[in-house]
Amino acid sequence: MPIIAAQSDLYSSEGLTTCPILDVLTSARFTALFISFIVELFNELRPRAAPGKDQMTTPCAFYVCGFNAHGQLDRQLKPHDLKSFVKRLPHHDHHYPQRIQAFWSTTVISEDRGTRLQGFQDSGDRTLKSCVSYDAVPSRRVVPFGDVSGVRGAWDTKGDLYRLSNSRQDDGSSSWDFVLHKFEAGDFMGQQHPTIRGIAIAENEQVCVVTDHRLQTVENEEKRPELSNGSDIIHLFPCLDALLSGSSCLATHRLDVPISMLGATSNTFIIQTESGAVYSFGDARYTTLLGRTPTAEQPAAKPCAITDLDGILVRKISCGKWMVVAITEDDDLYVWGPGKPGTKGGLENVGDGDGMIRPVDIEDVADVAVGDEHIVVVTKLGDVWVYGSNEYGQLGLGHEVKDTHSKWVELGKDIFDGGGVDSVEAGPLNTFVKISPR
Repeated sequence: MPIIAAQSDLYSSEGLTTCPILDVLTSARFTALFISFIVELFNELRPRAAPGKDQMTTPCAFYVCGFNAHGQLDRQLKPHDLKSFVKRLPHHDHHYPQRIQAFWSTTVISEDRGTRLQGFQDSGDRTLKSCVSYDAVPSRRVVPFGDVSGVRGAWDTKGDLYRLSNSRQDDGSSSWDFVLHKFEAGDFMGQQHPTIRGIAIAENEQVCVVTDHRLQTVENEEKRPELSNGSDIIHLFPCLDALLSGSSCLATHRLDVPISMLGATSNTFIIQTESGAVYSFGDARYTTLLGRTPTAEQPAAKPCAITDLDGILVRKISCGKWMVVAITEDDDLYVWGPGKPGTKGGLENVGDGDGMIRPVDIEDVADVAVGDEHIVVVTKLGDVWVYGSNEYGQLGLGHEVKDTHSKWVELGKDIFDGGGVDSVEAGPLNTFVKISPR
């Protein structure tokens, strides 16, 4: 009985000494990892059926206004700006937009079936083939990033980096898609073995990359692998091409606390940690955008905590070109930044007091979004408040109002047909209000 004999050879005559290979294969850790791998492989390979009525995402709509020169809000009305809010229903039957990310010339629309681009970089009715469904596999959701020129790439929640590629089709049309970027082993980032957790590009072209080394191994002085200390690593590059080409970064910083949000202004980067603290670093000439006064111990070029927010837990940050806002765990709103250097208006009437960080007199804030020169706030009661420039209609106040730099303006609920305001998103010169039916 050769099979039984082979099995009996795995044990000693006393039946106590086991084979090391069998120990590994039967261990609880190996079993858990193997099951996790099979489940993920099944989710990646199984066919995606069109959602039925019982599977469909809750219907919602977006009201949009503002800059539309590239058709990023409405292809049919291009190049005319939308000076008042216009309702935009789902693009396809049973495919509902769940998330909007607005860049200068392009809007990224994440639907329950995938991701589309609309505007200068336009994918038409086609979803990007490299992007998985928004809801089907949440662990692989793709998060686009961009700059003043539009969408430049994306990272997914597995830590992979994609660049946006444009190829010509046989009919002469353009085909946009995200292409997985692989760092060469000898490149700077290739040597880091990064798991990317965030990317932001400032208007001065500098790129901030946050990587998570908790799951990576490093070599100690004895050349033996060991787990890293669990810090988040921040790399600063002069431009996106430098990152993609494998060049060395300008600076590397380590934070001993996990980072949950990353944003960029014209020349600074803002970081929110999972514990609710806010850090900033960047150009020392714009201390109001940093939200702090640099010192020898806490220079502008190093990520340092904004001390005026000490003791205040922040749950969301939103960054515009010249303004930053933060919502606290107590639903209060704070704002800082010059508004726009060299112009009247600024932030004199946005918040109270004359400090660098100013509280805003709007209660129970649910969501906020910031553009180049405007702010949109939603309260938990569904009230919508706007402030700033309306030059392109980004406040939705029509043709007559150019700006509201003297005060906040509350929008009437009738603008949104009585629907419940869920959230807001702002591009540099436009606004998106997400509505769900009551």
